[in-house]
Amino acid sequence: MKFAVAAVVLVLILPAIRLIAEEPVLVGNTPYFHMRVAQEWWRQGFVVEDFTVSGGRLVVLTPYHALLAAVGFLTGDVWAMMVLSAALTVASVIVLSRIVRGISAHLHGYFMGLYVVSMPVLMGVASPGPAAWSVLLLLIGIWAFIREWTRVSSLAFVLLSLQGANENILALAGLVFLSRAKGQELTGVFFFLISLLLGVNLPVLLFYQSPSDLSPVIAEFGGVGMSAFMLVLAAMGVLFIWRYKSKQYSLYVCCLLFFAWSLYDNRLLPFSNFFVVFLAAHTVHALITMKFVLRRLKPVFTVIVAAGVLVQPVFLFVDGSRMKPDNSLFMIGGSAPSAVVFSTSDTGFLLEYAGARAVIDPLESRYAHGSRVKTLVDRALTAVEIPEIREALRALGATHVLLTPEMAENHPRFAQLMANGESFKSLGHRKGYALYAVRP
Repeated sequence: MKFAVAAVVLVLILPAIRLIAEEPVLVGNTPYFHMRVAQEWWRQGFVVEDFTVSGGRLVVLTPYHALLAAVGFLTGDVWAMMVLSAALTVASVIVLSRIVRGISAHLHGYFMGLYVVSMPVLMGVASPGPAAWSVLLLLIGIWAFIREWTRVSSLAFVLLSLQGANENILALAGLVFLSRAKGQELTGVFFFLISLLLGVNLPVLLFYQSPSDLSPVIAEFGGVGMSAFMLVLAAMGVLFIWRYKSKQYSLYVCCLLFFAWSLYDNRLLPFSNFFVVFLAAHTVHALITMKFVLRRLKPVFTVIVAAGVLVQPVFLFVDGSRMKPDNSLFMIGGSAPSAVVFSTSDTGFLLEYAGARAVIDPLESRYAHGSRVKTLVDRALTAVEIPEIREALRALGATHVLLTPEMAENHPRFAQLMANGESFKSLGHRKGYALYAVRP
């Protein structure tokens, strides 16, 4: 229970910092995407065509969005995500603690301590999404299977499969692996359901990419994925468990392949985080229990390890108030509801949540019209004359332009031409953001 309390305190620090700084509580773009999608759950069903982006997009609704919509009726969108994510995180920590205690009691304290300070967990409430629900279902499935509650476990894996193709493959692999490890027979109907769902989800995976803010993988390089120090500890942990390779060869290979898969699709980082923390816990346990020739070195070594583990969370909290988005974007972007706005892809979900339509879809790379959109966008941003910009914007159907600091820095000529009052009407400026209406 103490780790659950610690998790609650830690995951609420970043939202509290942003609340005190009077910035949007939620960090990143994707929470606003999921909040808006949840609003469509009761009206549209499982799969809808989303027209809040120019050209439309496919949106796959999941049980997570239904749960989010239900909580949202009671608390409002933003608080619904925070309350739901905090509850799911705490539940996951409690279930995980029981699993680890049963599997490897001597690593329990090290594992749980490292887990609650890992970046995917710390960002779970500040930048929430379906991963928290999926992680809980996976842990319930594993825990129930260990307890030999086969039907409960299988049901959890089926619910996990409804979250998407990645989770579908993970659920199927988990069910097969646990069945072999525990010597139990697969429940045929559940195995059939998960396999059937995989057949349905694979085409969706090929043509649809759900959003993720966990990029890049290593947090010190500008993302919120994993701490580089934690990855170093995990790499050292491989050396400590390598002697078991002959007995657990298939497990080692599967874990390695899964981690490599998560590097390609970083939506899986919350799942591969378990492997990283497990290996890191082995390293920390070995270093702390190691017999030192000079006893005075042991506390020094312990402090160094603790400092290395905590440095990234500390930097995260210190920089929390400066993380995107800030109020400037909402105040400018929200002043043109129902407009079709030309801006960068990372503002797309925020503009849609504010009521506007985005020209550039953050998921556009999976769509047939993506190449055309990219050509027109590049033409507008690299234009040297106003008529070229107007022609490209007209072809994109844009009625407004939201100029961001990144656009002004990377395309100074475009920003300069926006100041032409005859072609573009300025609607407001704030902290480097500027909104313009395209004159007829």
